[in-house]
Amino acid sequence: MQTKVLNAEEVGFDNVDLYFGRVCGEKHNKLGGLDGVPKKLDIVRVIVISDNTTKESTIWSRWGLDKPITKVNADVDIYLQDGTCIQVNSSNKKLLKKLMKFVWEVNADPRVKFYKKMQCVELNRETWNRTQL
Repeated sequence: MQTKVLNAEEVGFDNVDLYFGRVCGEKHNKLGGLDGVPKKLDIVRVIVISDNTTKESTIWSRWGLDKPITKVNADVDIYLQDGTCIQVNSSNKKLLKKLMKFVWEVNADPRVKFYKKMQCVELNRETWNRTQL
């Protein structure tokens, strides 16, 4: 299984998957089959907790003849409209790409991270005005 819900007892289903382009939660029975109809999730926000994506190079990729092998794995929190939070560990590329539309932090100003690092450094006002866009 590529996707696992970490708080399955609280949420009521144990897997999150795509059905016809929609993110749905599904519950499996003891034999591994679906236990009922998958429920469409009304997603409000997604937060990426950790990104464990790795790239492995091969002999061909070192010479520039092939792309390196990328293994995607991420821990995300999915917040729904009813206020519940689904904690998911997934290595499904299609699902993670679909969830990226709901990540607010990606659309933020990319300089915010730099400003947080430079918070403790005092800058000269003239230098600051000259370097701003």
